[in-house]
Amino acid sequence: MPPTTSASPALARVINDRLTLDAIAGHGPISRAELRAATGLSQPSMLDVVSRLLEAGLIEAAGESGIKRRGPNAQLYDISRRQAAVAVRVDGDHLHAVVTDLRGIRLGEAQRPVDESEPADQVASAVHAATRAAEAGGANGDGEPRGVELGAAVVGIHGPVDPHDGDLGFAWDLPHWQHRVVERLRLLLPCRVRLEHDIMLAAISEQAHGAARGREDFAVLWMGTGLGCAIFLDGRPLRGASGGAGEIGYMPTPGARVTPLPSEPGPRAGFQGGLQSLIGAAALQDLAEAHGADRDLTSLSHPDTALLGAAAERIAVGLASLCTLTDPGHIVLAGPIGQVGGPALAAAVENALRPLSPTPTTVAPSALPDDGIIAGAVSSAVDDARDALWGSLSP
Repeated sequence: MPPTTSASPALARVINDRLTLDAIAGHGPISRAELRAATGLSQPSMLDVVSRLLEAGLIEAAGESGIKRRGPNAQLYDISRRQAAVAVRVDGDHLHAVVTDLRGIRLGEAQRPVDESEPADQVASAVHAATRAAEAGGANGDGEPRGVELGAAVVGIHGPVDPHDGDLGFAWDLPHWQHRVVERLRLLLPCRVRLEHDIMLAAISEQAHGAARGREDFAVLWMGTGLGCAIFLDGRPLRGASGGAGEIGYMPTPGARVTPLPSEPGPRAGFQGGLQSLIGAAALQDLAEAHGADRDLTSLSHPDTALLGAAAERIAVGLASLCTLTDPGHIVLAGPIGQVGGPALAAAVENALRPLSPTPTTVAPSALPDDGIIAGAVSSAVDDARDALWGSLSP
């Protein structure tokens, strides 16, 4: 019989600390008695853990319970409001930075226009402005100044992120981002920094709160000016060797002329792929005009129209290849066009896809109130910040 092993006292302390921090983050403000029930730790162990976390500045006293009882009310504890994360969204026109606590509650935010100056400096400027707003205490209404310690930053950007060095790949319309931006960001920001594809962030939101809730296998097709796809299989994102998995707009597609990729970045260079030429915003607007409908594409939300049927057939042709190769089982139509088309477009695409793909696939519209990118960035940044800040509890 092999010998049994047990955690060292130092490792056991770290495990108990993380259990307690997770319980406070999920249920705080919370008393020691409630923490014992949530973690299964004994009273002496909990006293030790709470004392250690208070001394480390990771939790703070948060008043007393209002329960009527003999003796004093129970002391409540919460995650320190100094600990924070920052999410940044970059699109073609502006930067949006949001600082949150480690529950994802917004503390401060700022926006900056995108220009041709050093992109890392622009991101850092937005982050510092959002941090100042959080420190002023105005965003959550308590009006109390506070210090903020950033644990992590996640920057969502519309381009593939190289899994090896964490930098941006081929974002054709962002030429100034093609030179090791993440390296400079890590020098400018006092925290862990990570770039993430914005459509992957939208998919994280759909999995947590939207039309892919609870699913381990699904895909999100983003339809707007450009196209993109985020794919989750067995609960994990599919990224590819260079981070380019899901760049579906470039996929050669029946009925579309195949054009070579441009040699240089440019404002329109990324919008020339095969599927892009069939179901990108410009192509669908032309299709709507040909069917006598408005170019705003609102007619895509009307069931049983010729335009809806024609658009759904084009989308299904592209999705058939995706389904045959990856078998996601469920596809969410997101982005501006997915949201405009809503349930009618999703149902029409599912019907059109059924005879083209051998894998059973459901199609649903996005269930998020907005595009989900900032929400996904916040969720990812909070996870990273917890790992960074709570990781300081080493055995």
